[in-house]
Amino acid sequence: MKSNFILFFLLLLHAGILAQEPKWISFTASHVVNDIKEERDFLWLATTGGVIKLNKESGEQEHFTSTNSGLCDNRVKSVAIEESGKKWFATSNGVTSLDDSNWRVYIDELPDENVNSIAIDKQGNKWFGTQSNGSVMFNDSQWTIYNDETKGHPSTITDIVVDDENTIWFATFGKGISKFENNQWTLFNTTNSELSSNWVYDLIVNEDKSVWFNLYTGVYKIDQDVFTMISSDTPKCLAVDLNGNKWFGFRNGGICKYSDNGNLIYPYIPELSNKEVKTIEIVDNGDFWIGTNDGVVYYNQSSSKHYNTATSGLPDSGIYDIYIDADGNKWFGTNNGAARFDGTEWINFTGKDFDVHFTQVKSITSDLDGNVWLATNGGLGMFNGETLSMLNHKNSPLPNTIISDVDVDPTNGDIWITSSEGVFRFNGANWNSVTTDNSEIPLNGVSSVAIEASGVKWFGTGGSGIVRYDNSNWEIFNSDNSGVDIDYINAISIDKEQKKWIYTNQYVIEYNDMTWTIHTHLDYRWRGEMHMGNGNDKWFTGGLGLTKFTGTYYQHYTMDNSGLPANWCFSFAIDEKGNKWVATVGGVGVYNEEGVDISSTPTSHSVIPSLPVQEIRISPNPAVSSININAHSWQRQKNETDIDIHVYDVAGNNIKHVILPYSNQASLDIDDLTPGIYIVKIKYGDKYEQAKFIKK
Repeated sequence: MKSNFILFFLLLLHAGILAQEPKWISFTASHVVNDIKEERDFLWLATTGGVIKLNKESGEQEHFTSTNSGLCDNRVKSVAIEESGKKWFATSNGVTSLDDSNWRVYIDELPDENVNSIAIDKQGNKWFGTQSNGSVMFNDSQWTIYNDETKGHPSTITDIVVDDENTIWFATFGKGISKFENNQWTLFNTTNSELSSNWVYDLIVNEDKSVWFNLYTGVYKIDQDVFTMISSDTPKCLAVDLNGNKWFGFRNGGICKYSDNGNLIYPYIPELSNKEVKTIEIVDNGDFWIGTNDGVVYYNQSSSKHYNTATSGLPDSGIYDIYIDADGNKWFGTNNGAARFDGTEWINFTGKDFDVHFTQVKSITSDLDGNVWLATNGGLGMFNGETLSMLNHKNSPLPNTIISDVDVDPTNGDIWITSSEGVFRFNGANWNSVTTDNSEIPLNGVSSVAIEASGVKWFGTGGSGIVRYDNSNWEIFNSDNSGVDIDYINAISIDKEQKKWIYTNQYVIEYNDMTWTIHTHLDYRWRGEMHMGNGNDKWFTGGLGLTKFTGTYYQHYTMDNSGLPANWCFSFAIDEKGNKWVATVGGVGVYNEEGVDISSTPTSHSVIPSLPVQEIRISPNPAVSSININAHSWQRQKNETDIDIHVYDVAGNNIKHVILPYSNQASLDIDDLTPGIYIVKIKYGDKYEQAKFIKK
């Protein structure tokens, strides 16, 4: 009887565990399809957001990412399938195999973890071409590395094909074409052949045993070691159909068929309009499956259809910044525009929607009125809740379109913008420039800005150190007067104690206004930054993962011990539910020790309607230790006994939450807040009000 009770208890415990929310989830952008391979009724797609198994008949998709499978990285570049059905995936961080349901990762065996291409030869050997350190062959028991350029081994490999005689051909980036035949390597380049360029891309094998490839200057073939130009068109990729016809796919959209007389035939495929063709797979029945930068297009010579492969509303898998606004919306700055997620719906902001094209969104913040500001390579974006407008050299005093950083002065709401040609201040009406001509700033190339609660500005430069500006005086810190190497600054962050955390080209450095401390155990990689967590916890992003510092110990998160989509982490934010949002080069990871819940937050408009704001009065304002909240217009509502109060800083972080008994007047202790501007939001029954106050 006792054993039955234990079994029943274990079953209940197991059911409870299964019912829990996952601790990690990930958002990836699988718009970009880099490679396609057919396996009977299915296609396997290598995308920038993981691997997709697509049912050709039904269109049903199954997504595999580094979070829900054994895939080593979400940035998948190539896929190959053995006759046994075993799959191989080349990624930016290693190679992964899938045999039935068994996943295995290979990284240490490779000369370079960044793998561009895979091919399987006639003997079943797997060949992997890397980004910068040659190729490697795996025969299921031994790995053989070929990266000695003195022996003709290619280095940066963009594609690999195997011809009918089991000759292995390698397309390289800057080194020409190489072939491996009878255990001999032969390299063809502009110095020893008729090759017109050493930058070679896609390779295909023709039925006459010639190898076709494309360069910047057109399409060529090599036959008996003789090079011949086929077409002056410059496609992105090549394919050959069942009848031996050659097909070209283009960067600006569309495909064409090359005929024997040299004519190019362009079928009209509306689904390919404005899409970059990345790869073409012609399957066993002659149908075309075309991988693009926006999903997959099916084409059967008479009809076509577009398949959306995205797992989220992210416009790109490379995420530079995460920002959570005062309404709980998550903003993502990516390599191809920005996205906003309210827990249910996604809204994209990409350069194609605006007169000035922008792709990279490097930094996001909001001002005291709730407007969201974006630093992009196409100017300064401002979203007012309805529309996104762009400020640049055409409609403002900004000198060009490339903005490196943006921050808001918490004491007055001024917007501070950094660029390669100086610093700019915008107060909503007027502009001021800060350059070497009119200030003591030592260099116009400014990479970052961070502003203290008191309004003191800190600027990081690209070669002349850090500049402190207290709105009257300038102070410069560099290698000569600080004792540490702080000439080249990548990022500056300020914690709750107003300590500065500085990412340089060498270290992560802490500055407490008196001493400089180098943290050699923290990763300083480009675009890394310190981010405040709950309490005094600090989270550090970098090229080797995410690090949490509690004040007494460090905890390191990587793809090996967590659900991070990639190890290179750029940004970090925590929402009201305790979810940790991590921006990486392979998508967004969301972590919560208690289980991830990404539904709309209590402060978002989808839960608390943005009702007309009524007059409430806060006194004193500015305040030192407490504020009084007066709302005489409130009437006591039936069954309502409490008022719900949230306090946000100007970055949108919910830093204080209290529930008080109902009253038209409430007193709130703010002694624990640092000086600056805050927003208090109050919910009582169906009423929702907010106001600003200043903590001195």
